[in-house]
Amino acid sequence: MDINSFYSVSDTHIESYRNNGFVHLPQVCSKDEIKFFGDSIRRVVKDRSKELNPALDDYFMQTLNLRFDCSNIMEFVISKRFGKIVAELMGVKAVRLFHEQILFKKPKTKSTPWHQDLVYWPLDTNNALGMWMALCDVSSEMGPVVFAKGSHKHESRKHLVISEESEQYLGGIIEEYGYEIISVPMNAGDVTIHNGWTIHGALENSSNELREAMIVTFYEDGTRVIIDNAWRENDARTYLDGCRHGEKAASKINPVTWSN
Repeated sequence: MDINSFYSVSDTHIESYRNNGFVHLPQVCSKDEIKFFGDSIRRVVKDRSKELNPALDDYFMQTLNLRFDCSNIMEFVISKRFGKIVAELMGVKAVRLFHEQILFKKPKTKSTPWHQDLVYWPLDTNNALGMWMALCDVSSEMGPVVFAKGSHKHESRKHLVISEESEQYLGGIIEEYGYEIISVPMNAGDVTIHNGWTIHGALENSSNELREAMIVTFYEDGTRVIIDNAWRENDARTYLDGCRHGEKAASKINPVTWSN
């Protein structure tokens, strides 16, 4: 298999991402690719079971930067296929990898509150996004991701991390501005890609199955670091190898994955 082969992104896909703040791309990875790379991801998650963040356990299982534990995962997240896709959606010449993480949602786990990713990411840009890949089929009952359509254009950006407070505040914005809520059930190998300011969450997992997803995040090359809250300070230290406020986000652990 060749994870660096290309996926065709249409003008409709680009328009959807830029206008709606997200896009659903079917079968970005084949069944064989998902089986191969998914098995590697699951092995690392199992090895890291004691490191999972207990504070978020009510919502999902999370661990980040798995690529440093496994060469297969490294090959996966820095693939030219993914880099080219996100560069085309953002309309930029080159992109860098920020980090990757798993978000596994256990059976009978409650819904993930509304939130915005760029609250955490120390990236002074609107050209940063998350690629949410289904490692298994994700039905409506398994807690698929949900988006507030067009909410990435909203100017009020209060820095709230995932919490009941973010649920209430951002839910109020959704109601006030009438943003349509879109739920996206997926097949294994499908991805959704969303802007870092898009308000999103996930439905509860009311099934008896584990929902498995891998999220890879990218940003435009040349982006500078912004540190204006504790979460961005932590992420700059951990995922940008200590890059400081105002510097280019171009550390050795954030390689360019696509360049025209």
